[in-house]
Amino acid sequence: MVVPLQCDPGTEKPLTSPDADASGAYTWRGGSTSAQYYVNNAGVTVEEGCLWGQDGGEVGNWAPYVRFTHSMVPWIAGC
Repeated sequence: MVVPLQCDPGTEKPLTSPDADASGAYTWRGGSTSAQYYVNNAGVTVEEGCLWGQDGGEVGNWAPYVRFTHSMVPWIAGC
């Protein structure tokens, strides 16, 4: 599922952090799931950045930063 979220400078938006260990939590192929947020560079529009990008690109799933959450614990990976 892709849910676009645009944050303008100086604004904040809530993010989901699923509790993968909660009773009844969704699983995929027997494993727990997580949420991933692809953080595009400033100036990339929602339309440009909310997609599956191309290998070697710089938008969407190839954005320079990815925020993962799993079992209520967030972490950020920089590419």
